[in-house]
Amino acid sequence: MTGPVALQPVRALGEVDTRVLVLATRGRDAQVASDLLAKAGMRAAAVASVPALADQLAVGAGAVVVAEEALADADLRALKAWIDAQPPWSDLPFVVLTTRRAVEATAAGLRIIATLGNVSFLERPFQPLSFVATVDSALRSRRRQYVSREHLAQIEQAATALAEADRRKDEFLAMLAHELRNPLAPLTNALRLLARGSDNHEQDEAAVAMAERQTRQLKRLVDDLLEVSRISRGKIELRPEPVLVGSAVHAAAGSVGTMLAERSQRLEIVVPPDPVRIVADPARMAQILENLLTNASKYTPEGGSIRVEIHARTGDVEIRVIDDGIGIAPDMMPRLFELFSQVEATLDRSQGGLGIGLALVRRLAELHGGSVAAYSAGLGKGAVFTVRLPSAPVPSSSQRRDGQRPGLSEPG
Repeated sequence: MTGPVALQPVRALGEVDTRVLVLATRGRDAQVASDLLAKAGMRAAAVASVPALADQLAVGAGAVVVAEEALADADLRALKAWIDAQPPWSDLPFVVLTTRRAVEATAAGLRIIATLGNVSFLERPFQPLSFVATVDSALRSRRRQYVSREHLAQIEQAATALAEADRRKDEFLAMLAHELRNPLAPLTNALRLLARGSDNHEQDEAAVAMAERQTRQLKRLVDDLLEVSRISRGKIELRPEPVLVGSAVHAAAGSVGTMLAERSQRLEIVVPPDPVRIVADPARMAQILENLLTNASKYTPEGGSIRVEIHARTGDVEIRVIDDGIGIAPDMMPRLFELFSQVEATLDRSQGGLGIGLALVRRLAELHGGSVAAYSAGLGKGAVFTVRLPSAPVPSSSQRRDGQRPGLSEPG
């Protein structure tokens, strides 16, 4: 039920990526070369020595123009170390300004070729047009390398995302088995007690009540799984109608009242003096509110407090669920609304559930044209979940299916 991997777009090249570094030690060669490139719309930067060139390459470059005599007697170890350390996608192009004799007859020319690798030679004296065309060709080659770099980065990103999805799938299956097994043991015990056919009616009633509670738990787990599947496949249709937000909150509070009572938790609901109305699907609104209240109860200690506030704002309505529970670690925030994500992920410390509730809240809020956000000052400092829903009506299900809504996205 996880969605396709969303790859980041190819990033735009900056000036550092496409600049031409010019190394020349004779007279005004570096300045002349830089001026020619600048007139052709290329960004050039002159460097004074081979070590300085190596330092600038570490920052970034699209191509290098170097006079042959600048390399002949220089210590090339820093430059060679940089060239040897290039990533697989990189083969930085060098344009070497030289003479035919230097290339064909001297050891220095051979050393240049062996050291630099991707080299184009341009004989001096050269025509300005030939020089500009040669450097432009080198930059085009470099841009193709950048495309390869982005493709490799996207492949690596996709592989990382798939590995993470696979890990989370395995964790989810383990959690699912754990959550499904929990109700089965009490159900089995209840059936055994009833099968004995004793005359202890109180015991039988207790067994039936226990079986009903565990059956409801199983049904809730299965319903959550089905809901996520429906939303992911675009099978949810909203049936919007006017909804009194205060009444919806009180109804949701009644649905989770047993859970709150068992944990001796206090619930306070603060509503504005004037009725607050939105146009929404009542059933989906109930899911949003019940999931948020259930989540707050699960992560608030026994005897803790939960507060629901309703705020009517211009254009939308804000519903805040505030608890004084265990809080949320900063590193958990980016994954809080992802599928199968829990604040405590280990089986032995799990607060129950499949890590689906908050993902459902986000998706249902987005289907209504709204959003959900969370805030926590840190572990042990409680949490605030804020749902914002527009005051304006949303299209009816006959006009718009959720699969066509831009706000609905596959899980990451």
